[in-house]
Amino acid sequence: MLLIYLNIIANFSNDGQQLSKLDHYIIYKCTEADQHNIINQLLTYNSSKTMKLVIYDENALSYGDYSSLSQLFIPIVSDHLKIETTIDLLKNEMTERFHKFAEIQVKDLYSYNSKATNIIPSIIFIISEIYLVKSYFIENIDLIQLLLNSKKAGIYLFMFSQFDIKHFSLGIMQDLFKVCDSRQALHMIYPEKNSMLQINNTSILKSIDNMNGKQFENYCADLLQYNNFSNIEITQASGDHGVDILAEKDSITYAIQCKCYSSNIGNAAIQQIHSGKSLYHKDVAVVLTNQYFTTQARKEANALNVKLWDRDKLYEMIKNIT
Repeated sequence: MLLIYLNIIANFSNDGQQLSKLDHYIIYKCTEADQHNIINQLLTYNSSKTMKLVIYDENALSYGDYSSLSQLFIPIVSDHLKIETTIDLLKNEMTERFHKFAEIQVKDLYSYNSKATNIIPSIIFIISEIYLVKSYFIENIDLIQLLLNSKKAGIYLFMFSQFDIKHFSLGIMQDLFKVCDSRQALHMIYPEKNSMLQINNTSILKSIDNMNGKQFENYCADLLQYNNFSNIEITQASGDHGVDILAEKDSITYAIQCKCYSSNIGNAAIQQIHSGKSLYHKDVAVVLTNQYFTTQARKEANALNVKLWDRDKLYEMIKNIT
């Protein structure tokens, strides 16, 4: 399901092991692409057996791709009138869990799961934009009661916002959350980064060679995130004018074409991305590939001022991850 709907290559070899290290997070300056990146990281390493999601998405569009996943605890919530009902549901779930813990004399979910036959999954409640619901969430007594105790029950709240944190008056709520930007959040959620991005030798390149085009695009988007790029956006599959990813670094904007091939890249890709850069009004055109470039492609790229990021550059970007 993850591969079909989200092009995620799941790795459940350490299923759920990072979940006990989670906290409540307010993640600011977090674009829709950043939000998906964080959620996809969670889905990559945690099966429906160990993790469930509760998602509030007011516009009912941003998270539509997640609507068919087995990891959903309840269907995606888009009606703001149901927020209070959702909070009550989680409070009741927390209370039921505490009763189960008491039955076998343990204090938290992870102690319970180490002893119980049927494990209980962690629940992550995701809010797609805190600004739209801040009147309910800021210093709401029911929410505070949930947050004060829910981590022991394995229930966490992730609140995203595309705005800067300076625009919010969080009051005492700030003491109940870790407040960070999207890059910091990824490092906190997966500090060990036990993913393909962490591999320190060329075996990762062999794994990349087996990716299809969409998987390679998603991988490159993650890689850019870890290499200090921001405002990363994967373009629509149709009508992208040869541009697969838009990104920014040091106030310079990039139009990037991703080519996962079994042979070297010719000059057609150079022409496409040069044209696409202008159509998207970006500063720099890049072709990023798992292979190398033909002599003609290098000549044309030099003439058109297109940057060529080949297999060696790809490996450098992987090694930059700390």
